[in-house]
This record gives sequence, C-alpha cells and structure tokens, in this order.
Amino acid sequence: MPSIHAPSSFITATLTWLPQPPSRSLLLVRLRENSGAPGTYAIQALHSHDLYSAEGQLATAAILSTAQHLCTPQPPDAAAVVIIDEPPPHRPGSIPALSQLAMQLRGTLTTTGTPLVGAWTITTTEPGSAWVSLLDDNRGVLTSAPPEPPARPRRDTGVGHDLASAAVDVTAGRSAPGDDPNAFADQLDQARVLARRRLRLVLCMVYAVNAGVELRIDRLAEVAEALEDPAVRDVLYAFAVGRNGPTALKLWTLLIRELPIRRRGVPAMLATLTHYTSSDYTSTGETSRIALTQQPDDPSLQTPAAAITATDPAELLRAIAHSGRCTAADLGIDID
Repeated sequence: MPSIHAPSSFITATLTWLPQPPSRSLLLVRLRENSGAPGTYAIQALHSHDLYSAEGQLATAAILSTAQHLCTPQPPDAAAVVIIDEPPPHRPGSIPALSQLAMQLRGTLTTTGTPLVGAWTITTTEPGSAWVSLLDDNRGVLTSAPPEPPARPRRDTGVGHDLASAAVDVTAGRSAPGDDPNAFADQLDQARVLARRRLRLVLCMVYAVNAGVELRIDRLAEVAEALEDPAVRDVLYAFAVGRNGPTALKLWTLLIRELPIRRRGVPAMLATLTHYTSSDYTSTGETSRIALTQQPDDPSLQTPAAAITATDPAELLRAIAHSGRCTAADLGIDID
C-alpha cells in the first residue's frame, strides 16, 4: 500500500487550508495520486468532523458513517486523516483509542475501495509540536507553522515522498458535498438509525440463542449483514471483551457453522477475542485461524489477530476496544 513519508510537511500543508484549525476535530483528506509519480498525491478535498459527541465521547459511529458517505460512490485514489485534539490533561481520548478509530476508518474506507495511507494526531499547530502516527510507531514534530491560506486554491501541487512546504490543492471546502447541508445531516441520521437497529438485532439474537431459540436461516442472514456494518462491528468488539462477552459465544459458534465461508471471519474473530480475554487459549487458535483464512485482507480482523499473535495483555485489548463502548453510547445502547 502506498504511504506518505513526510508527515510533518503533509500535516502543515493540510492545515494551510483551514483559516483556524478546529480543535477536537478529525480532518478527512481526499487524495488524488499524481500520474507518473506513484506514491505522491494532490489533495482533492478536505472535510472536518467533530471528534467527540455531545457527551464527550469519541463520535465513532458518526465519523465512520461520514467517511463512508464521502467516499461513495466515487472513491478517491487514497485518503489520509489528521486528528486535532487537546493536550493532556484536557484530552478526553487516548492514543490507543484514536489508533483504534484510525483502524476502523481504514476498514470502512477499504469497503469503498479507498486506501487510508496515513493517519496522525496532533494537539497544537505550532512549530515543535509533536505528531503521532496512528497506523504505526512513527512520531515527530511539526517543523513549520501553517502559512496564511491563499486567496484562491492553487491547483495540482503534489504531496508525497518529496513534499515541500508549498500550498496544497484543495478543490472543496470543509463542508460535505451537496447543496443542502440538511439533506446530508439527514443521511447521517439515517445511517445512525440503521446501525442502532442492526446492533439491537444482533444483541437480541445473542439472548435468543442462549434461551434455546432456533434461528431461521433468514435471521442468520440478517445477523451476517449487520456484522458488515463498521459501527456494529466496533461495538461488538467491545462487547466481546467485556463481562458479557461469553454470552454471545453460542451465536458466534452458530454463525461460524452455518454462514457461507466468506462471512465467517467476523463471528470467528468475535469468538477469538472472547476466548482470549477469558484466558481460554485452547479455543483461541482455532477461531483465529478461521477468521484469518476466510477473510485474510480485512484490516478489522488483522489488527486484533496481530495483537493476539503477539500475546498482548488482555487488558490492552480491552483498552483499545474502549472506542466500541463510545460508539455504543453514541448509538444510545448499553452493552454492560
């Protein structure tokens, strides 16, 4: 996958086009790959989204829905993310939680055919301020302050491996595409309602199976479709590593047995997370193998699998899954 190797300059160039960089925001950058220069990009558009919900939690569900909307039906060549948060102790989120959000964004964008080539978080825009990569272990500092934005965007300024501090092309503003912002807000509300309905369906099926109810094939198909929703999957990862996680093992086992091969990966990984965080290592290996062999290119499966392969502490997985709890709160659902 192509990557951008000059984060400091890229972040600075991105901030150039914001009259006042918004605190507690996520900037989604649509990129166009420069013809004849693989690995270098020009910015097509920049979209800002509130990082936190009104309750002060990561607005994961809303961010994922927005990202999917912005990259469908015409996906850009690539995308990047810059998160502007507050410095400690006022910073509500944590680096692991923001990393999990970036991984979920990568999975969501992958479904639209858009690779996420970079994701970074900063707390201030001043020179010398630290940036941290959310997709790997890289970190550094901003080397220059963003200059005043020009009166008009200058087109076709490349960014990538040899990015200079020049201005970057932006062909759209901070608002979402379309003439009617209310229509866009309605679409986001509809996506949130759909995610809430799907999540409730899955949780109801968890308790139905435990009560001895035999699920019809059409119900299993509905659950399988719900598991394809990034927001639903986000919450269920948190559910799987929580105290109620074992209650869903019967449903995950049923789905692994009954679903087509291409749809077994998610329930297998949910079972894996529950087994691992419950110290049931004898069952972890088999379910993890199913998850990875059935859907080897799914980053939302590869990320927890890598943590389990590295034998990361269960508490770390629970901490990373905190974003799923925030998503559940954002959807108005209690998973405890």
